[in-house]
Parts: sequence; C-alpha cells; structure tokens
Amino acid sequence: QQNIENPCTLNKKDVPLYAAIKKNMRKIYNYILIACFVLSATTCNAQGFSNNDFIGTKWERNRNSGILSYEFTNDSILFTSDDSYSPDTIKYTKPYYLSNIKTESFDSTKVGTKTFGKFLLTYNDVLRCTEYREIIDLTSDSLVLFCEAKKYNIGAANVYRTYRRIK
Repeated sequence: QQNIENPCTLNKKDVPLYAAIKKNMRKIYNYILIACFVLSATTCNAQGFSNNDFIGTKWERNRNSGILSYEFTNDSILFTSDDSYSPDTIKYTKPYYLSNIKTESFDSTKVGTKTFGKFLLTYNDVLRCTEYREIIDLTSDSLVLFCEAKKYNIGAANVYRTYRRIK
C-alpha cells in the first residue's frame, strides 16, 4: 500500500509557497475592497436629489408650439407656457416635493420641507391627482426629466424632456 499525502496540507518545505499565496490573497482582497468602495462611491446618489438643488432655479424647454418653463420656489413650481396656440401666456403654480418612490397619493405635509428623491411629485388641482416626473439628470445647465404617460392623458407617450437652465 502506497502512502498518499493529503494535497490540502502544507509541508514545512512549502512554507515560502504558503507565504507567497497569502501575500497575493491580501492583494486580491485589497483590490476587491477598493473596487467595492469605488463602486459604492459612484452609486451613492441613491437618495437622488434634494429640493435645495431646485429652489430659485428656472428651466425652459422649446416646444414646437412655444416655450415651457418651470420656476422653483421652496414649495411650488411656477409653470409658464408661452404657446403659439394661445394668444395669452399661461401661468399656473403647483405644490411639489421630491420622493424616492412614485406614488399616486400626494403628501402635502412634505411640501416646503427638505425632501430628497429621484421623483418630482406635483399635485394637479384640476384633475385632482398626483403627477410625477423622474429626474434622470441634473447639471448646472440642464435638467432631464422622464415623463411617464398616464392613463388619463389621451395620446400621451413616455418621453424624456431636456430643459436648459436660465436662472
């Protein structure tokens, strides 16, 4: 009968090999740890945006029929539509807040408070419903919103809308 050594055990003569493996494992572990840190740092915007990012700003978008602008205060958005289909400029305000979830119920207690999220929620008094837009990107000079078609909007489609900052 032949004596076969357990391949999982190290002999004294293999100690330098074990030390080399252990040293390389530390390096691999450190690389994995650094990669996880970098990944978490680049995706740490899980909360989204703050309403402080919007207060005092004004954004506009050119449309085929005219210009639509959003002007943010701490508790409302002034919508201005300078439309070629209408002889008058249309202005109206809606309360808003930011949220991490899109919801059909509007929580008016959050209006005017510091909120965070990737969804911009407004309340439509005429239709008596919550409207939401997903904030895709916000830079110093542009705002990109994703507007999801609602079941009550005839002919609406899911669209990305880009606004440029004018204030």
